[in-house]
Amino acid sequence: RLTRKWWRLPGRTLHSIISRRPPRPSNSTVRSGPTLSAHLVAPADMSRDYGGPDDGGGGGEQQQDGEYGRPRRCSPESVSYVRSLPLDVESAAREVREYVERKKKEKERNKDRTGAEDAKEEDDDDDDEAEYPQMLSASMAAIDEIRNELASLSCDERGSQAVEALARIGATHSPLAARKLLGGLLRGYAVHVSCHRYGSHVAQTTLACALGGCDGETERIMAEEEEVGEDGDDDGGDGGELPTLRDLVLGAAEELAPFAPQLAVHVCGSHVLRAVLCSLVGVELVHPAAAGGGGGGGPSLLEGGGARRGKVKPKKKKKKKKKKKKKKKKKKKKKKKKKKK
Repeated sequence: RLTRKWWRLPGRTLHSIISRRPPRPSNSTVRSGPTLSAHLVAPADMSRDYGGPDDGGGGGEQQQDGEYGRPRRCSPESVSYVRSLPLDVESAAREVREYVERKKKEKERNKDRTGAEDAKEEDDDDDDEAEYPQMLSASMAAIDEIRNELASLSCDERGSQAVEALARIGATHSPLAARKLLGGLLRGYAVHVSCHRYGSHVAQTTLACALGGCDGETERIMAEEEEVGEDGDDDGGDGGELPTLRDLVLGAAEELAPFAPQLAVHVCGSHVLRAVLCSLVGVELVHPAAAGGGGGGGPSLLEGGGARRGKVKPKKKKKKKKKKKKKKKKKKKKKKKKKKK
């Protein structure tokens, strides 16, 4: 009973009308495994909630069966506070180097001193005592202040830049700061942060700075000043134990393992997965000491983006290409002139 009017309806064909399939029952849906499709689209209610101090690392939804945690939206006050911090990576590195050198000199003096003459020398050398780096202490205070919103701030366009600067200062020179940053970023929110366009860079920089930021002697001196060993207690005030770097990296690897095939081809999650794999295998990540930066030899790779991508070609090759193009143009002109003649 098909008429001409029915044929002219848009999107209607005879094959689609005759071979209509019944609706698929709801019980027939089969879930093959954890996917990132639900993760890429944030729910509407999530944009209205703000992170709070009730959660350990971002104040968001907790991880459930087959799902992953998602931090809440960071508060505007926290973003403005982090953006107002006067953070300078180069001055912080210089202060730490001077502090470590003075500490070494103090230990040498203590070994050489004997008897009653030591007391007189100590009075004269009180002015030369090493002061804790101011930029590092300010960064430690800021990390303690935003510790519950680290995951939320790292997923913000403006807040992620400040958190990345805090990681370059704190995680590079302080083992305690590195553990606090990794705990706030990756505990429960590793998948979301790894797939985020801003959070992925923060996670990669924090891993690189925490696992290869400074040499062993500097790390030992800073750990002695903080009075925190590898299995020490947390001094942040919450009364719990702070996990070690080993436990934090293994925990992040366990969270990312079910989604590894999809993260490997993800535009943001691939470099975070690479950083975690390098940490597990024992491959040294790119840091200022290995790249020749951070000292007096110009900016480090971490300050420029934290990764070494592609091959650096010398300028001479580019000039040769230009010369070849000019030669080709000259040959073409000569051929045209000959044809005209």
